[in-house]
Amino acid sequence: MGKKLEVGIISIYDAPYRDDTFKLLSEQEDINLTVLSLGKKYLNHTEWQYESGLNTLYYGKSRWKVLKSQHFDVVVIAGDYITTMSSVLYCIIHRTPYIIMADSVEKNASRRKFSAIKTAVWRRVLEKANAIWCAGKRSKTYFSSIVGDPEKVYCGCYTFDALKIKNKAIIGVEEKNKLLWEIFGEIPNVPIFLFVGHLIRSRNIKALLDAAEELSKYEKFKLLIIGDGEDATEIDSTKEYISHIKAVPFEDLHRYYGISSCYIHPGKEPYSLALYEAAIVGMPIVASNQVGAVDDCLANGENGYVVKSGDSKSLKEAMIKIINNEFEPNKCKEMSEYIVANRSILWAAEQLKQAIYRACDGKKV
Repeated sequence: MGKKLEVGIISIYDAPYRDDTFKLLSEQEDINLTVLSLGKKYLNHTEWQYESGLNTLYYGKSRWKVLKSQHFDVVVIAGDYITTMSSVLYCIIHRTPYIIMADSVEKNASRRKFSAIKTAVWRRVLEKANAIWCAGKRSKTYFSSIVGDPEKVYCGCYTFDALKIKNKAIIGVEEKNKLLWEIFGEIPNVPIFLFVGHLIRSRNIKALLDAAEELSKYEKFKLLIIGDGEDATEIDSTKEYISHIKAVPFEDLHRYYGISSCYIHPGKEPYSLALYEAAIVGMPIVASNQVGAVDDCLANGENGYVVKSGDSKSLKEAMIKIINNEFEPNKCKEMSEYIVANRSILWAAEQLKQAIYRACDGKKV
């Protein structure tokens, strides 16, 4: 066998939604993969609390120096604006192929409040990229519209080991009852709606709370919200139907899916790993049309409902349908089986590998 392809991954922190894919790719005979990390452990995700197990170099302020010392055949770039632009500049100067890893789904994504100049630069970076590795269908549509070539855009950068997550959500009756008691102080015999994530303005928690308050006047249910953030102050946990707990470690998270009846996302997000995880578990889902993962994981009227972002009335109506079992359990099961079989880390690793070979002009080793 010839020389392996030397692949560098520019990152700023470990992330469970991509590291399993990287590990799988690093085990392949034709690729030698090295992660270059700033070493900011979990950044805004202290709940992750895990070790990646990857071959990692920490670059600090010496990103270019470390890049130069490794002689990569291709560099996969993720991170904030400064990290991305400085890494791209290195690749352009040193004529190293690069792949952009990103999750944007619209021109003015909330995470990138660019000026006109920055927007133009970002578009140029995407156009010059040898390939793009993005989250899902909606991201692919967005990036394809910019670069003009859908075959240059690959999916899977937000992917877990789906079977592992599905199994973690399967818990015994005794463990389930114990967890329910810890959360609610009882073992409720009503539907439990679950939201997991950062409680920030774009997630539109207020719309969910407004819908739940109106619904509580004539329906019995529970609403479990897991996460931290500025909008946590909107939650009134004294209300009988609401429970709020702070972010839990990633390794423990899926037990909460296992006790819930439906996943609900009222806001806006380029993808949403939490919604993807709910689909893996096989739960019905209610989500706004501004959540990117809807295109990959939710068939409206089958395994759940798509609602208008910020519309508490349509959110309430969808919740009523779930309470009345107006969804198709078999479709929830089929979606789970589809994701486990077709959108897990094997698929994601193959997508990234194809992007790498494209970036290297199909070079074989």
